[in-house]
Amino acid sequence: MTEHSKIYIGKRDDGTVIGVSNSKRLLEDIPNKVQSKLGIVADVNLLTENGLEYIEITVNPWAFPVNYDGEYHYRSGSTKQQLRGNALTNFLISKTGLKWDAATIADISVDDLDKESFDIFRQEALRSGRMTKEDLDISNTELLEKLDLIEDGKLKRADALCFYRKAEKVISGCYVKIGKFEGSDLLYQDEVRGSLLIIADRVIDLIYLKYLKAAISYHKETRAETLMHSHSSKPFNPDIARVFYRAGYIESWGRGIQKICDACKTLGADEPEYIVHGGDIMLKFNALQSAKVPESIATKNQDVTKNVTKNVSKETEILTLLREDASMTTTEMAQKLSVNRRTVQRELEKLKNKNCIERKGGRRYGYWEIP
Repeated sequence: MTEHSKIYIGKRDDGTVIGVSNSKRLLEDIPNKVQSKLGIVADVNLLTENGLEYIEITVNPWAFPVNYDGEYHYRSGSTKQQLRGNALTNFLISKTGLKWDAATIADISVDDLDKESFDIFRQEALRSGRMTKEDLDISNTELLEKLDLIEDGKLKRADALCFYRKAEKVISGCYVKIGKFEGSDLLYQDEVRGSLLIIADRVIDLIYLKYLKAAISYHKETRAETLMHSHSSKPFNPDIARVFYRAGYIESWGRGIQKICDACKTLGADEPEYIVHGGDIMLKFNALQSAKVPESIATKNQDVTKNVTKNVSKETEILTLLREDASMTTTEMAQKLSVNRRTVQRELEKLKNKNCIERKGGRRYGYWEIP
């Protein structure tokens, strides 16, 4: 980068001075115009040569991109282009070093964020051992500050994606699709939406309860073979990655994918395929042959399988309701689940015996705590 740039008025490109007739007015007008239109300060000097006056404008380099009336323009060859949309975002990131998820937002506050998302984070961060109970026993605002997610009193994009239930308002396409295929036929699928923490939590439940023995497959585009080997961990969105690391969802040394591959090898299963598209990434897991249930046995035990799945799903639904409102009564849960109150009581008792929930306080003013 040069130390400064200079523009001359009243001087040809070959260096010949032709002079200007209104130099005094230009000395007053140019600094004011530069300040009002560009928001920067330029050094404007009056020079003379062979009795002719000309203007020298000196501009020092700036650490941040300079806009003109709020617009950013980029010169390419002999053309000038106005930067908009993703091109503008990428340009600002490359010039400032600011990551996309670190940009602040003005229309979402801490009060707009989702209680369940914070509950999930606190539970998983404590379970992973990457934060202590003392670290987590603070207000949501203090927690975000501890995670370096507040800048000058404003939330970052990372806050909205991790803790805002309507994350798709911040970036479209913020959801996960899971599908079961048989050959080229799609048998059924699910879409999981919400904050990134809710999505991560729901996807794990779905895979265990519904897709554990299913062959997950997608249309193949680009194979990401480099992911299958040792690689450094350089997240594009470090603020979001920090939240997921504290929650125990990801590794910090680029070992996560390798650990998945090692687990597959231990089970005798094929390594997963990582398929990278322009705007997303897909995983393909082939069902372990030894885990598939023979058709005759599957038909014979079909009713039993349905009952087991139904019971497990009911427990999951109750846990979801309690994450939303820990003081919800059994009558309210029964109404929301369209079952009788006795069924809810029976499922709550099972969850207590499994140490999944714990009752705090009395019947009237008590609440359920999820360890």
